[in-house]
Amino acid sequence: MTNNIFFDLDGTLIDSMEEVKIALRKAYLDLGLTPIIFENMIQDFRLDRIINNITPNLTPKLIPKMKTAYRLYYDHSDLSHTKLFDRVWDCLNQFQISNNLYLLTNKPTFATTQILDHFNLHQFKTVICSDTYPECTTKQQTMVKFINEVKIPWDTVMYIGDTLEDFQLAEALGITFTYSPKGLLFKQF
Repeated sequence: MTNNIFFDLDGTLIDSMEEVKIALRKAYLDLGLTPIIFENMIQDFRLDRIINNITPNLTPKLIPKMKTAYRLYYDHSDLSHTKLFDRVWDCLNQFQISNNLYLLTNKPTFATTQILDHFNLHQFKTVICSDTYPECTTKQQTMVKFINEVKIPWDTVMYIGDTLEDFQLAEALGITFTYSPKGLLFKQF
């Protein structure tokens, strides 16, 4: 039986945290805000939560401006501070021999495409991004919509991620989950 394996991107296949921090610093400076102290930053890749966590008193009026400035810097970075975890590329090539591979990420399509092209990660049958289904507001909703749309049997689905939220998503959907923080899964092959 072919498995349908969904991978998270940040923290599972790549480490883009330094790139995120650089883009945030530039965005804050553009808006004339105090430079950020990242010790308060949670390891989360949802932009709204990052911004709220590091500057909880940011006025609601500035949040869209912050997100726009951040996207400008992040989307056009050279990715020199983003790292592909060891053995990811080779393992994905092996996995795709007998499985359908999918990428499910909180990043928008433009940034995701830049990363996949940069690291030559083209093993995925489909890439599902935060803006693939604009009506979906969570990763879980996005995954459900995609799986139902393409009629993947639920008992063939596996999800590989790196956060408690990823685990909770898999648990809520009744699918197999493999925990792989910082590319741990790929180091074992």
